[in-house]
Amino acid sequence: MTAESTDRVEVQSQPVHNPERPREAVLIAIVCALALSAIALIAAASHLPWVFPSLGPTAFILFATPLSASASTKHTICAHLIGVFTGLAALAMFGLLWAQPDLNDVSLSRAGAVAVCTALTAVLMLVLKVPHAPAMATTLIVALGMLRSPQDVAVMTLAVLTLVLFGRLVNHLRGYRLPWWEPVKAEPDGM
Repeated sequence: MTAESTDRVEVQSQPVHNPERPREAVLIAIVCALALSAIALIAAASHLPWVFPSLGPTAFILFATPLSASASTKHTICAHLIGVFTGLAALAMFGLLWAQPDLNDVSLSRAGAVAVCTALTAVLMLVLKVPHAPAMATTLIVALGMLRSPQDVAVMTLAVLTLVLFGRLVNHLRGYRLPWWEPVKAEPDGM
């Protein structure tokens, strides 16, 4: 068994997509833009924070690397929830739950909250085996006080769920038949 064969992923009925090809790159760019535009329209209509920075890299992962573990429903949802709640925990630890954000004058307390939430998010994603890099941005958004109210948390969660559902629909239409929750499993050689 070679190292190359152990890296093989076997998924029935999967098209071969190469994001380095210009046509595929344009398609990925378009579906990312459509997904985020749809969520931004919900934000505009509701006057609620449906769109926030970590949705951009999440959309890119969902559409450019749909077979990656990070693009799975489980990793995407769990990691963003970890990011939100560790951000809130860090705010509470440093007495900042109700403090207004000030990105131009970051206090020592805010710097402490940033350090704690990023460390906790990284540890929990790794221990729970749900790494999804954009969740690190989500935790910073919360710890910096940009989105922190119960309503903000609910809307952020709904936005991630909406993006995941949109991603699953588009990837299904692109020919991907992905497991609903778990990441795609790599099959050992000879199975």
